[in-house]
Amino acid sequence: MPNFASRRAVILRALSHLALGVLALGAQATVYKWVDEKGVTQYSESPPPDGKGKKIELDTSTPSGVLRPALTPEDWKQRDLEFKKRKLEREREEESMRQNTEQNATARRDRCIYAQQELNVVQSGRPVYGMNERGEKVYMEDDARAHAIEVWRKRVEIYCDK
Repeated sequence: MPNFASRRAVILRALSHLALGVLALGAQATVYKWVDEKGVTQYSESPPPDGKGKKIELDTSTPSGVLRPALTPEDWKQRDLEFKKRKLEREREEESMRQNTEQNATARRDRCIYAQQELNVVQSGRPVYGMNERGEKVYMEDDARAHAIEVWRKRVEIYCDK
């Protein structure tokens, strides 16, 4: 007996949901619109007291808002392809940014090492020279050495994270 009662309850519940669905599909509501003595626009399901309201029929069988046509399987496939394309482009862009960041870090590290080496050379106290256009050695003078030390110190500060 309990089994029969539970089946009956399930069937009755399904029938009630079906009946409500059928009623909702064909439902239309009547609304009245009028302006009261204060100039305020009023809406009501019952007519205004003076009977001068405008009757508006509302179709309640569809939900309010914009209705969109149902998507076909081809539409879903197209959307999926577009999503995968955007994802792939985003991954490529992120990879490119990561590589650029790594290259910039490597270049900065190289500039740091070079600046430190040059600073050590000019601070060493040993003679420092360069070559002129005729291939002759030209030695750095003391005031030029002081200026070079200052320049290389600034570059070490810029390129080396300390």
